[in-house]
Amino acid sequence: MAGLGKVKSVAAYGIEAYVLEIEVCVTKGQFPSTVVIGLPDAAVKECRDRVKAALKNCKAAGLKGLILPAENASEAAIVKGIDVIPVKTLSDTVGFLTNELFISPFTLNLADVFSDSSHYEVDFMDIKGQEHVKRALTIAAAGNHNVLMIGPPGSGKTMCWHRGSLP
Repeated sequence: MAGLGKVKSVAAYGIEAYVLEIEVCVTKGQFPSTVVIGLPDAAVKECRDRVKAALKNCKAAGLKGLILPAENASEAAIVKGIDVIPVKTLSDTVGFLTNELFISPFTLNLADVFSDSSHYEVDFMDIKGQEHVKRALTIAAAGNHNVLMIGPPGSGKTMCWHRGSLP
């Protein structure tokens, strides 16, 4: 039985972004081969061996859980069907993997998360128009990115910044 998967991704080169399409076909009982198309650099060519090793060492049970820093546990716990194991140190990770340390999976009540996240101290309610600026600032804030606003005096830069900033 074969499984084909396609994923679209983006690679950044400087400030340009290029759309990539990644295709994977795995056939049960046969060891997969990796073909890299295009002009990849040496680091990408090494991925063949890494993918082979990862597939060889993984079990058929698939993804059961995710070990990640405790600070990111609430973000990952939104995904249903996997155990999110929050760790604070690398020693905790090793202890958990060697069964010397028990760490209970992080649980999250999604109803509470969505009700809490619908209340904001600041918003763009007072800003009329400027939809493209408000959208850009919202996306930048969601991704924790920096923003440089350039424009003539009176174009709304300061107002957008103050309305979008926490006091």
